[in-house]
Amino acid sequence: MKVLVSNIGSTSFKFRLFDMADGEREIASGGADRIGHTGGKLKLVIGGETSASECDFADHGACIQTVLAELITAGALADAKDLDAVAFKAVMGGDCDPVVRVDEALLERMEYFVPVAPAHNPPYIAAMRMFGQVLGDTPFVAAFEPGFHRTIPSRRRYYAAPLEWAHKYGVKRYGFHGASHRYIATRMAEVMPEAVRVISCHLGGSSSTCAIRDGQSVATSMGLSPQTGLPQGSRVGDLDVYSLKLMMTQTVEALQLCAELPYFESDIVAVNCHHNYVAKEHHFGDNVWVTRKGAVRAGLDELGIIPGSMGARSFIVRGKGNPLSFNSCSHGAGRAMSRTAARKRFTVADHVAATAGIECRKDEGVIDETPAAYKDIDAVMAAQADLVDIVHTLRQVVCVKG
Repeated sequence: MKVLVSNIGSTSFKFRLFDMADGEREIASGGADRIGHTGGKLKLVIGGETSASECDFADHGACIQTVLAELITAGALADAKDLDAVAFKAVMGGDCDPVVRVDEALLERMEYFVPVAPAHNPPYIAAMRMFGQVLGDTPFVAAFEPGFHRTIPSRRRYYAAPLEWAHKYGVKRYGFHGASHRYIATRMAEVMPEAVRVISCHLGGSSSTCAIRDGQSVATSMGLSPQTGLPQGSRVGDLDVYSLKLMMTQTVEALQLCAELPYFESDIVAVNCHHNYVAKEHHFGDNVWVTRKGAVRAGLDELGIIPGSMGARSFIVRGKGNPLSFNSCSHGAGRAMSRTAARKRFTVADHVAATAGIECRKDEGVIDETPAAYKDIDAVMAAQADLVDIVHTLRQVVCVKG
């Protein structure tokens, strides 16, 4: 029985291949870094022989395909289907079991928590789907980092907030680095069994602490997301949200006092960008409720903005007041395919090429927002020429998603 154990980071892929037929014999190991960037390296240890090469991978899928091909070439695997199982150390799946079989429902649950773990969940989801395409019915198992912390008492797991937040949205303290803290708990029981209460410190680019009693987690520094707790390599840790409000207030006041800014005032809405709303209006002799979902108002001579997709052009438009459209026009291009379909079809390399010259995110976390996932904005504008006139065409320079 051959099992591939994988550890996927935001820009890395590490693995170990075991033959479980005669215990737990390691056949191969290795990994790659800087996935999605240039200057990447691939290291493999197969049959005691170590090889290292410079190799750039557009995404995790390309890296995994290369590793499987190398394992087959070296004889570690007869073919891809020689794998009996693939195991993943995963980051965030909410309240799912600590170790669980990967299926579509689990992947959807992981997608729900992408906003909580944006650097980790997307590459894991992409890798799991890619393995599924290559290996078919081979079972996949995921071990989630929060699993070790399920023993934390509820009085510490729930925030001082309405319970609905936890039950409806999953907002609670999950904790992370479970594998690391579990290892400390296990080893301490072996080397110092008299130590009932232990503080475990996982320190590095990502850091957390865990209070362990009788081998079980009873408290941890991280909460809903890995962003909380201790200051870390690229994470501020705990930060009072009112600090942002304070800085914003001070910045606005400083701008208001700046003598170089010309004074101006406006008593009209210059450019309307209000969309996805309901309004009571008068049309065709009746008072009606108009729902503009994915649409903006385009009354006669009213100015509005129609944004293009990530990296595409946007337009300032003047409404023609077309009564048949209830004085409305399209807001943006709209999706050409689902987010899931976009993640399956496009790679990071595709997205980088499509957004060349635009300052924006260029990673797997925004693949579903790549321009080709949306309708062509020029075609959309041509289709509503009877609703609006184009006043200005705007070139996109910076795009901030979320």
